[in-house]
Amino acid sequence: MRKPRFNDEQTVGILQVAERGAAASETIRGHGRSRETTSRRRRKYGGLPASIATRLRALKEANGCRSRVVADQARHSRFSRSS
Repeated sequence: MRKPRFNDEQTVGILQVAERGAAASETIRGHGRSRETTSRRRRKYGGLPASIATRLRALKEANGCRSRVVADQARHSRFSRSS
């Protein structure tokens, strides 16, 4: 999967600038984004403060770590039973 160009905090910042009344098309194009991408991000992050976006990212990372641990345990128990 391709790495996003902007992290969650930056995305929220761009959306906040666009919502404050700056010309949305200029703000979006200035950051190299399309209207479709901005619409998707607005649906996902609409109205979130940057601190909440940071916490959301940390929770996603922690959940990914837990998922890998559970997968490793399942793989280990499957191999130990088959022996």
